[in-house]
Amino acid sequence: MKFPKKRAMIGIFAIGAFLVTSADSCMGDNPDTANPPSMCSYVIGDGQDGRNATIHKVVYPNQSVDYNNDKEDVRYIPCNERNFIVNPEGEKNSSGKPVGDWHIPMNGKTTTGTPVQSWLRAYWTPNEDKEAMESFYILCDKYKCASDKAVSGDENFSTEGWNGLLGETFPTALEESFNDAVNTMGDVIWQKPTQAMYDEVAKKMAADFPIRVRAKTGRNLDLFCGSGNSGWPNSDKPGEGKYTCSNVRIEINSIFGANQDLRDSADALTQAEKEKDVNNQRLAAAQILYGPNTAYWLGLLDAIRACNEKTTCVVNIGGGTGNSAPVIAVPTK
Repeated sequence: MKFPKKRAMIGIFAIGAFLVTSADSCMGDNPDTANPPSMCSYVIGDGQDGRNATIHKVVYPNQSVDYNNDKEDVRYIPCNERNFIVNPEGEKNSSGKPVGDWHIPMNGKTTTGTPVQSWLRAYWTPNEDKEAMESFYILCDKYKCASDKAVSGDENFSTEGWNGLLGETFPTALEESFNDAVNTMGDVIWQKPTQAMYDEVAKKMAADFPIRVRAKTGRNLDLFCGSGNSGWPNSDKPGEGKYTCSNVRIEINSIFGANQDLRDSADALTQAEKEKDVNNQRLAAAQILYGPNTAYWLGLLDAIRACNEKTTCVVNIGGGTGNSAPVIAVPTK
């Protein structure tokens, strides 16, 4: 009769061990949590009871986040296409919401020393290389820019700390890059700019920006890459292979004189160019009609047009004397 009791005790012990194991599993690892497609995350120690608060793991978009919620925490940052918009305050999108991150124009000087300003945009994404991600988190932690929630989808991920980090790094780096670029160009860049000129400035800025922004972050590696032209060899397997970090892309929206007098002079120059184009078109059309006497006939038409503003005006055609030249009284109506 003792043998069955012993078996019963072993069975009870086994059930108890299973319950403990199950409880530990529920309270510890969380293998079913996954990052959204637009987010990366860091698994860090919780810093409690003598435990560290360092990075234990970097987790990429769509990957499972395995962590022990008794001893570890998870912090999220966006790993999708981002932008930094420098535009006038008050601009709004189609939904009526404010647009832009910085509302003070970038400043620089041309080769002649003329002060100019610009509105522009920078398109970027975090560098997902593991070393860069770890370095970024240390910088991010200074501003408390990471979130304990995976904010994604249509929401614009922008904690106060995130805005603070960008606000203390991007504007000055962009302005220094802008000044370096326009300092190689003459006043034509603001007097009679073309899209090709804007593209040239943007290209020079993109090459210079990494150097400038490293000085702001204190890092010797790139934390910011260009969106749309950076990524993993296989986008379905982030974290495998070498991450390609291209230059942050820059788009120039406008370059203009830094004060009202300069802007007025540019407007006057533009108007003069327009009038010159109109006159050239008018002369070309008149030459078809009047041939070698084009200048004479255009002058006559201008005189008649001017006479329309007078009370009395007589135009003698042909320059003859007496009654030999036709006479036109203007106005004729």
